[in-house]
Amino acid sequence: MCYGINVTAQTQYKQALGLQFPFDISAYYSQYLTEQNTIDVFARIDRSNYSLGGYYSFHFRSFENTPELNWFAGPGVQALWNKSLNGKENTAGLGFGLSGILGLQYAFPQIPLSAGINWQPGISLVGKSAVQSSFGGITIQYILKR
Repeated sequence: MCYGINVTAQTQYKQALGLQFPFDISAYYSQYLTEQNTIDVFARIDRSNYSLGGYYSFHFRSFENTPELNWFAGPGVQALWNKSLNGKENTAGLGFGLSGILGLQYAFPQIPLSAGINWQPGISLVGKSAVQSSFGGITIQYILKR
């Protein structure tokens, strides 16, 4: 006997703009390249960083009764500016790193919105070395083109 999971995907939109919160505030632009792949670019502000970056995400529809729900994962890169919050220590500086994304997304079929939740761990490779595990959150996107 063999068991499997259906991991096919179908694009629910072509382009979207969105915001992410509450752990940071990010503006996102998403563009589907194929039925399963997106490029997502972002600008993020949190309590100690400004960052720009992007992800190449793989989207999968594994929920047969809910075709609007996808899960996704992918690698990414980021450039960030660490701002100094501690007057005793100068931690400001430019850094570059690798990151990843893992999440769920639901595209509402009757209105031009999608909502999701994701986690975005990363590691800074140049500049102030750090492992970052607190990025991610809730994303609301306005669908520009279906």
